[in-house]
Formats: sequence, structure tokens, C-alpha cells
Amino acid sequence: MPKSIQWERIYVTGIQTMDDQHRHFVDLINRMSACTDADVNTPLGRDLVRDLLDYAGMHFATEEALMRQYRYPNMAAHAQEHRDLTASTVGKAVALTVGTESRAALVMLLWNWLVSHTNLDDKALGIFLLEQGVT
Repeated sequence: MPKSIQWERIYVTGIQTMDDQHRHFVDLINRMSACTDADVNTPLGRDLVRDLLDYAGMHFATEEALMRQYRYPNMAAHAQEHRDLTASTVGKAVALTVGTESRAALVMLLWNWLVSHTNLDDKALGIFLLEQGVT
């Protein structure tokens, strides 16, 4: 598994708030990637897991507020993806803390989601918002 994921132009949605939040999410995922499984069960490691979950929740709320405000036609499916990722991430985080899941599994879930969700769903949302005059 690579040690980090790099922010690349292909992740840009064109919506500054979303792009800034995605960049920060990449940083959090990379911090988790740099940990060991043992690190995760330290106070700092548990704080990092909590920060990841909290940040994801805040980011999803930001996107969903934009979708509601501008009446995004694919909002229900997009929001469902957020709920699905949240449930998967919480499940892996809990399993990680009790030792039945590895940190690598959580990192891979987050990396895969970031790449696929950002490049498909968030880019589509970005195009829609740009058409509405949002930047």
C-alpha cells in the first residue's frame, strides 16, 4: 500500500469550499496512513480517528447544504453515498479500536472512496453548482 495519496488536479471540482475540504481530507487520510496499527490505540491515534469521522461529517453537511440550496437533482443518491461511507467508516473505526480490523483497511476504504466519489459524484455536483454560478 502506498504511504500517501497526493492531491492531484483530477480531484478538483471547481467549487473552492469543496476542493479545500477534499485537500484537508487527503491530509487526514495521509496522517492515518502514516500511523501503525498500534499507534491507532494511543490517545493521539484515537483523536485522529475521531478527527477523520468529524471532518467527514462536516464535509458531507457542507455538500448537502449546497445541494439543498441549489436543488441538486441527484441529491438523494449523493447523500445516500455519504451515509453509506459514514456507516462503513464508523464500522471499520470501531473494529480497529477493538483489534479486529487493520488501520490499512480503514485507509484503503477512505482512499478508494475519495478517488471514486470525488471523481464521479462530487465532480458532477461541481459542474451543476458552477452552472448555478457557485465558485
